[in-house]
This record gives sequence, structure tokens and C-alpha cells, in this order.
Amino acid sequence: MTLIDLMLTVCLASNASHCRTEHIYMQHHGSEMQCMLGAQRRIAQWIDQHPDFRVVRWECVDPDNVRKI
Repeated sequence: MTLIDLMLTVCLASNASHCRTEHIYMQHHGSEMQCMLGAQRRIAQWIDQHPDFRVVRWECVDPDNVRKI
């Protein structure tokens, strides 16, 4: 099992020009597709906890190599 950085680009719902990057670190085992599918659940949880923001982009990144997967 390896650690994956789920990088979210989020913007304020009331001001789309105010954006930032959020990092969610999660355990990963399996293929890149499994990371992408598992990410959807984690993103939904983040959205529920941060209703003033909207996710405009996300990606799974290997935090050790800083490469997109």
C-alpha cells in the first residue's frame, strides 16, 4: 500500500477568482483507475465539509515523485 496525494483545486462558490490547492493524503493499493474511483468518494466528503467551496479540478499524484498518475 502506498500513499497518494489527492490534489484538489477549489474555489470559493461566491468568488470564482479566489482559488487554492487542497491536499488529501490517502492510502492507495491497486491501479490508477482505483485511485481515481476512490477519489470521488473522498472529494464528496470534502465538499460536504466545505460547502462554501467548489472543486474545479482534481488529480491523483505520487507525493514521493511529484508526478501525476
